[in-house]
Amino acid sequence: MTNEVPKAPTWLSERASAHWPQLAGAAVANKTYSENYDMTLGLLCESIADMQFLQTTIRKEGLTVPGADGNVKAHPALRQLESCRAQVFKGMESFGLTAKSKKHVKEERIPNPDNPFAKFKKA
Repeated sequence: MTNEVPKAPTWLSERASAHWPQLAGAAVANKTYSENYDMTLGLLCESIADMQFLQTTIRKEGLTVPGADGNVKAHPALRQLESCRAQVFKGMESFGLTAKSKKHVKEERIPNPDNPFAKFKKA
């Protein structure tokens, strides 16, 4: 397994492609990346891009919209945003990218010779 960040799949949107280097790099570092998971990691990138789009829309248009009866109701994008966030969180867990899921990933740390506390760390 290489430590190089793989190229993003060509089918990713421009917005999702922007997330690929960071997420793929983290998955490679966590040793949870395999080219077999390009589709899964790509979908995570797309979900993050969708989540950001929905957040921007809500910030621009507000949390509520006028209802047909003249009352206000929750912006329809709120429900989509909630679903998107859940998908993103689940996807991040799959690659060991959350605090809870990261504990299941064995980390190989390179010692920092400039760390004054390194001598106190157990081997």
